[in-house]
Amino acid sequence: MVPAIGRSIGSGFQAANRSWAGIGLYALGSLIIGGIALGSILVTNVPEELLQPQTVEDTGAPADDDAAITQLEQQVETQQQVALDWVGRAWPLLLLALVVGVAGGLWLNAGQIGFVAQMIRTQHADAKTFVQAAGARVGALFLAWLLSIGAAIGFAIVLGLVGVVLALIGAGPAWLAVVLGIVVAIAVLAGLIWLAVRLVFWFIAIVADGAGPVAGLKRSFAATKGRWWPVFGLGLVLGLISFAVTQVFQLLVGLGNLLPGAAGITLAVAFGVVGFAINLYVGFAVLGAYLRYYEDTKAPAAGFNPATGPAPHA
Repeated sequence: MVPAIGRSIGSGFQAANRSWAGIGLYALGSLIIGGIALGSILVTNVPEELLQPQTVEDTGAPADDDAAITQLEQQVETQQQVALDWVGRAWPLLLLALVVGVAGGLWLNAGQIGFVAQMIRTQHADAKTFVQAAGARVGALFLAWLLSIGAAIGFAIVLGLVGVVLALIGAGPAWLAVVLGIVVAIAVLAGLIWLAVRLVFWFIAIVADGAGPVAGLKRSFAATKGRWWPVFGLGLVLGLISFAVTQVFQLLVGLGNLLPGAAGITLAVAFGVVGFAINLYVGFAVLGAYLRYYEDTKAPAAGFNPATGPAPHA
């Protein structure tokens, strides 16, 4: 079957319609992991100074911009010092929260991908499928995550060097520095978008195909070879669907907050819970669409080869 956007989206939502066991397990896991991470932070007694917004005290005197700026700078310096002191004494629990958040998130991602992949391939998956995939592939996803973090750090260093070069050039004509800055910004943005599309099947390949981090990376590049624009189009449509759903429920929560008293609170909480469930459902549908597209790239009709990508068009 040749991969197609419409077929992929339809299959994704069909898979999500049968994935309530996986959605429920993902929701439960998110609440547990989020609770542990948040609890680890709260027990450190977060200083109130870090939770307060920066404001300028109204003394009733005529406005003085310099005095206001000085006051804000002092508040920033105070918050920075308080934050350093807090991190210095609370770092073990903050590190625990980070580890739980990252490891737990990757465990959930592995389980979700394995669950939806099984649903796409066989039309059936259960909680056991989720747990088995999560346990078997979370390590590989963690290595891929570390690889992506290393690449991001390297990219940031390169950008820093480019910034230094632009600063040196800035000693010349101002228009030249502006033009070069715009060109670099456009090139960086275009490169990031291109790379995001080429890597969209990376974690999917690691879990669904049991590939290693590097092999999964190669499979994602192979699956998108010669299909960059269709995959970009698929992501654009899915992104618009997700954005529309999110905005609708944010609007409903906002309307609930406008109502006075307990009625407003009840409606806001109810819409928030329903929105959380619907967003999870859409997330499973989006993943299902990507998985359907990825599976179709491997079909004989698509001429897919994990090592070289799709066969040349006749």
